[in-house]
Amino acid sequence: MESKQRSRLAFGLIVLLVGLWLLAVQLFPALRNWAQLFSTGSMIVIGAGGLLLLVGLITRDGNLMVPGCVIASVGGIILATETAGSHLSWSYAWTLIPGGAGVGEVLAGLLNSERGRIGRGLNTIAASLLLFVIFASFFGGLTWLGPYWPALVIVAGLWLLVRAFWRK
Repeated sequence: MESKQRSRLAFGLIVLLVGLWLLAVQLFPALRNWAQLFSTGSMIVIGAGGLLLLVGLITRDGNLMVPGCVIASVGGIILATETAGSHLSWSYAWTLIPGGAGVGEVLAGLLNSERGRIGRGLNTIAASLLLFVIFASFFGGLTWLGPYWPALVIVAGLWLLVRAFWRK
């Protein structure tokens, strides 16, 4: 089966499943009550990312993993800030979005058997986590490093220098 046909089948299957879900929610009040617990804006964003991931898996198109993970990670960040009630955390939580892209790169590399993509994805995840810890420490979201959080900036600089020389 060619890729275009698989994509159409996957899209049709997902539309069918969404339609069945929406009909079931309309017909069964208990299911509707349960679904309302999860129908927040953040869960809808996470679900949209999950649908892209599902289409990517069904069609074996690794390129859909990156946008699926990015969208799902944005939804996860929104959910975390809503749950914690700390919208100031966006000053550092945004650094996790590139990490979502890195997870997507790793999944795409695994799905398409591309080792280079896996390595790039892992590097992106590491950089994203490092930036998250630095920004969260700077803006007061993480206190476990105390006054030593600038050491992470030094480590990040050393890492960038080593990578610059290593690649020559």
